Amino acid sequence: MSMSGILSTDNKKVEVLLSKLILAGSYRVGKTSIRRNFMGDAFIKDYLSTLGADFSVKKLSLGEKNGTELLVELQIWDIAGQEGFASLRARFFQGASAAFLVYDVNTPSTFNDLENWLLQLWAVQNKQKIPLIFIGNKTDLDTPPYKVSEHQVIEFIKQLKIKYELEDVEIHYIFTSALSGENILETFEMISEIIYERWVNISKKGP
Repeated sequence: MSMSGILSTDNKKVEVLLSKLILAGSYRVGKTSIRRNFMGDAFIKDYLSTLGADFSVKKLSLGEKNGTELLVELQIWDIAGQEGFASLRARFFQGASAAFLVYDVNTPSTFNDLENWLLQLWAVQNKQKIPLIFIGNKTDLDTPPYKVSEHQVIEFIKQLKIKYELEDVEIHYIFTSALSGENILETFEMISEIIYERWVNISKKGP
């Protein structure tokens, strides 16, 4: 769910779109490192495992339109990947505007888990098909072709769209490295643009 508000500062109008972004995936695929890299914190290789969920907020500017600066305020919910926390996930998935589903490009089992994560998310969303980006992380540990190839990702998305009738749902993929920062900012910028455009389209349709 996304909410918008207009602020005025120094004779300048700012429109802020508040959005909840889910960051999910199997244990140790680098979700927390992606978030920390985006938030500007120093990368810590040996961090404590996420306990249930962690939460960060950051605004991204989408530029100006008709004299109003457009900001997307991302509430980023970093969901624990350990099975022991599975029963706690539903409450964190509620009200999501979009989701990042992360896997390790060098560990095929984490890629195979993506559909299960998707089903968990949809179970809470009442099958509302929110925008998704599949993130192949840890590209710094290998060189293409990765153990999970780009072709596999493309085919997976095609099959998802057919199996779950997702033709109208935005699903993208990208490869990242939380260690080097490769494509981290670009991924958050991409989802912010998608969230905003989706909110505009929904607003035009009305109640």
